[in-house]
Amino acid sequence: MPVRYTSGYRDPERQAEISSDPSSITPATNSLHSAGLAVDINYRQLTPEQQEIVRSAAYMAGLQWGGLFTNPDVVHFYYDPGVNRQQLINNFTQSVRQLQAQQ
Repeated sequence: MPVRYTSGYRDPERQAEISSDPSSITPATNSLHSAGLAVDINYRQLTPEQQEIVRSAAYMAGLQWGGLFTNPDVVHFYYDPGVNRQQLINNFTQSVRQLQAQQ
């Protein structure tokens, strides 16, 4: 299937830009994108049958779908471990920045 990732990890600065963009679908301040636990895909370009397959595969892999949000974000799939998101984001951001500093 022609599934393509359109967005994955976003550092907190990029997420803040998106959060302040009025055209954003769900401008989350503490997005799981910033913890490396969310992706957006080319969902709207898939047929309804392909969309169902993707949703089913995501559920079987333990992911949740943003299409069920109050303000649906159908391109969004994520894993929410149910712990403090800000701490997850802080830890992940620190790790990413340490890796970047080593390069």
